[in-house]
This record gives sequence, C-alpha cells and structure tokens, in this order.
Amino acid sequence: MVVYGEIHTGLIQHSHALSIRGTTELLAIAPGERVRVSARPLAYARSPEFLTGLDCRLPVHGRTTRAVGTAIGRAVAVGGRIVQGSTFTELRRGDRPYRLPWSHYLARPGVLETIGKCDLSKMVTDVGAETLARDALNLAAVSQRTLDLLRRRPGLDRRAPFRARSTRLRWIAYTPGEFASRPDDTATVSFTIKDSPQRILILRSRETAPRALATLCEDIAVHDWLVTTLSEILDRTGIGSRDRPEVIARLFPTIDHLLPLWMPSVRVEPSLRGVWPALEKNPGFTRQWENLVQRIRDQFTVAAVTSAMHAPP
Repeated sequence: MVVYGEIHTGLIQHSHALSIRGTTELLAIAPGERVRVSARPLAYARSPEFLTGLDCRLPVHGRTTRAVGTAIGRAVAVGGRIVQGSTFTELRRGDRPYRLPWSHYLARPGVLETIGKCDLSKMVTDVGAETLARDALNLAAVSQRTLDLLRRRPGLDRRAPFRARSTRLRWIAYTPGEFASRPDDTATVSFTIKDSPQRILILRSRETAPRALATLCEDIAVHDWLVTTLSEILDRTGIGSRDRPEVIARLFPTIDHLLPLWMPSVRVEPSLRGVWPALEKNPGFTRQWENLVQRIRDQFTVAAVTSAMHAPP
C-alpha cells in the first residue's frame, strides 16, 4: 500500500479566531454536505470530501508511468485560526496496459491506478523532487486551490493580527514489505525541510487507511506551521534592537492566537501515535516549540521586572 498526499497550511485571514459556527460556515464548500466539527480538546472542523479526476504521469525519474484515477480533497480548520487544503490518493499497480472507462475509476474513489509496469518505490525516492513535469501528478495544485477558495470565502475581514506564510507538506506512506528494495528496519518516519515553504515526510506504517494517514500528516503539518510561524514572528520582533514596549506589543498576538493551539496527536489514530515520539527525536518539534515559548515568556518577565523597578515607591 502506498498513499501520496500534499497539505498546504496557512493562517485564517481574520482579526480573531473563528467560532465553531464561523468555522463551519467557512468549510461549507459543498452544498448539502455536512462539515464535521469537534470542540474539544481543541476546536477542529473538516469539510466534506471532494474528488479530483487525474490522468497524469507519476513524478519519478528514469521511466514514464501513466496513472489514472481520483484524489480525495478536503479542508481542515484548527482552533479557528489555522486552515489547510489537503489532497491525497492511494497508488495501486494496475493489471492492464491500457486505460479503462471512467466508471471504473469513479467506483474506486481516492485511488490512482498505474497503466503498465511501474516501480512504486521510485515514488519514495523521488518524492522530494524540486520540479515536476507539467503533466506529472501534482496534488499541490489541488491543495493550493482549496486554500485559495477558503481565503476568498465571505465572512472573513482579512485583518489578521500578524503576518504568516503558508507551508507545504508533501508526504508519502507505505506499508512494511511493500518494496523489497526498502528493508523493514528503515526509519519509521523521515521529515525534511527542503526550503522555506516545502517539507517532505516519508512514513513507513502498518496502518493502511488513507484517511487515517492523511489526518496524521495534517496534524504534523499544523504543528510544523506553528513552530515555523512563531519562529518567524520572533525573528521579526527585533529583540535587543527595539524598545521593550514595542517588542512586547509585537509579541502579544502570539499569546492570544498561537500558544493555545499546541496539542499534537490528539486526533491521530492509536495505531499511528508512535510516529510522534519519532518526530520528537528528530526534528524535535516540542523542544523547538518550548524554546520559542520560553523566549516569549522571558520577554514578558523582563518587561514586568523593569516596570516594577521604575515604579514609584
């Protein structure tokens, strides 16, 4: 089993965190379909799923392999502050050297079948390719289109309390024994930052449910975005070069809008919760987060002490 996906994560362009009702309205992108909502332990909503038809080449080097089928797309909102466009598909080896009628592929939603011979292990090797051919499988375009659609939805005042860039997570998951060339004793998870917005996640897991794998990867993408955004805000704050009151004013939004959102793995299937301990070793998300949070708290502590020292007796 091989599942391939792409997740784009960004800030909801609104002056305050959306309520459950506001989030539900934001994600109601399919008339008549229900938005799934959960309020605890952290506000979470997921849009109805939709299908995108695909007829493309797989993004591997050295061989041209055509694949036909559909990908599942959905939007996710976390804490009324973070929004994601997520797209994924299960890759299967086809048993025919020609394309079948669309009815065959529509009867298998979220499945992309190869035409002719294909070495799917190449997908794992080449998942981090810098550029894709114009006719290659490009789930990033679908995820970005979903994110753009959400940002144009009515009800957003587009007055976000701080600037934050979007991140892109491309991921691939495969089951142990899927590829003879990749022994089962390889690392369970590999997370790589390719450049400023692009991340690559390779996961070896016994879990075979594509939606469960997508939920895990969406959770990882959220927390990577939080670390990235908080780090960039601190870099822009000018600690040591600006006056303390100005620094504090720039940091206030992080306390109101970002710090409460750190809650990894709460919606991940039990069979996949072992992935997070591996991520805590490398790249160490929680260590990075706690270090950033402590820097913010230190600024407020110093500001409070300074204010007390200069207060009249």
